[in-house]
Amino acid sequence: MKKSLALFLAVLMTISVLGGCAKEEKGTPVSGALQQLTVEDYVTVGDYSNLAIEVAPMVEVTQEEVDYYYTALYEDGAKVKDRAVENGDTVVIDFEGKKDGVAFEGGTSEGYPLEIGSGSFIAGFEEGLVGVMPGETVDLDLTFPEDYQSEDLAGAAVVFTVTVNYIMGSADDMRDELVPSMEIPNVTTLAELRTYIEETLAENAKAQYNNNVQSAIIAQLLETSSFNELPEDFLNPYRVGINAQLESIAGQYGMDVEMFASYALGTTSEEYVEEMALNEAQQQVLLQAIANKEGIVMTEEEIQAKMAEEMEKYGIETEEELFGTASKEQYVNFYVCRKVLEFLAEKATITEVEPSVETDVLAPEVQTEASEAEASVEAEASDVAASDEAVESSAAAE
Repeated sequence: MKKSLALFLAVLMTISVLGGCAKEEKGTPVSGALQQLTVEDYVTVGDYSNLAIEVAPMVEVTQEEVDYYYTALYEDGAKVKDRAVENGDTVVIDFEGKKDGVAFEGGTSEGYPLEIGSGSFIAGFEEGLVGVMPGETVDLDLTFPEDYQSEDLAGAAVVFTVTVNYIMGSADDMRDELVPSMEIPNVTTLAELRTYIEETLAENAKAQYNNNVQSAIIAQLLETSSFNELPEDFLNPYRVGINAQLESIAGQYGMDVEMFASYALGTTSEEYVEEMALNEAQQQVLLQAIANKEGIVMTEEEIQAKMAEEMEKYGIETEEELFGTASKEQYVNFYVCRKVLEFLAEKATITEVEPSVETDVLAPEVQTEASEAEASVEAEASDVAASDEAVESSAAAE
């Protein structure tokens, strides 16, 4: 999956899953570490009775955006398995390269997308896949160029064992029967795919507007509130969560956390994790203090209903998959904070102000991190994608 598109889908899923409102139900309030902490000892909450904020109007989703993601998602997710590989196709392959019967370093990969005819791999590799049916495995007897950058492989005879998993979908050949292979819950036709894109982008725009409102509220509250030092054992779970998120995003770009933090965030991973963990913890302590004062809670019944709703909607089978790198307690805390922010938004005076720069549907911080990270990946391709180098020709290598 293209890295930017993968990140886009992750953002859509996150905002869609965590952007809803919980219904008020009777039951026993959930009580985790945050609810058990005497938060009033660590924060003096500023006045929230008359908040006034400015935000950009909700972004209108354009037909151009719908068209773009309609095609991009199809090309990225549709799997063609009913015909042989042709020149110009992009195939997803598994391969292993061996020299004298022994696998050589960097010559093995799984789920690798390759455009046939691009000249990205050594001579004969791409040509050898033309005519192969998805699901088939072939052995390619090839020779590395004499001037190849690796001395061990320069001029060497090798055998690549290659399995063609599938051919990626094409905008020129969009078919209803391939839509189920995209594995989008409740989407089985092209018409349903377009509707899914329209609804998801609209939901995302609404959720992003609400997030902007709530972010502005939090910013004001942080300015007018004061904090005492939080306990280390309370901060540690936040550090673990932020670090897991950082590792996950860095992994999407083939980077370790230090490289990603340096290029995309302009800091070290330790400094970023510490700053973000403290920021998140303070925000939740602040909002929990308001929840305590206003009697805002999440009950076990509410949480179970919300989990069931989301698992059904997104085709998720287990709680572990639903929570991802988070815990159930973090999940509960999110919804407590969300309910508090919704309460505050109803009381606040909101003025919509046109931004000086056009606002996109996606979160700006995600766009920035994605573009910077992609630029870093391209600039450091020879270091980051070592597995690519072993099979790319010296002329095509970046």
